Amino acid sequence: GVYDLRGTQVKRLAQGLFPVGRHVVKWDGTDADGRQMASGVYVIRLAVRSSDTTRKVVLLR
Repeated sequence: GVYDLRGTQVKRLAQGLFPVGRHVVKWDGTDADGRQMASGVYVIRLAVRSSDTTRKVVLLR
């Protein structure tokens, strides 16, 4: 999901089971209600089984 720097989830990017293989997840810069998010730093967190990946991203408008 996408989180602001306070740790609040602003959007869920994917959910459910996916087949084995490579997948692409994109964020369009909007929140869960479709509103454009402000420019700033956000955290992307992807959890796959026992592995979590977290990355900071900068959204520029």
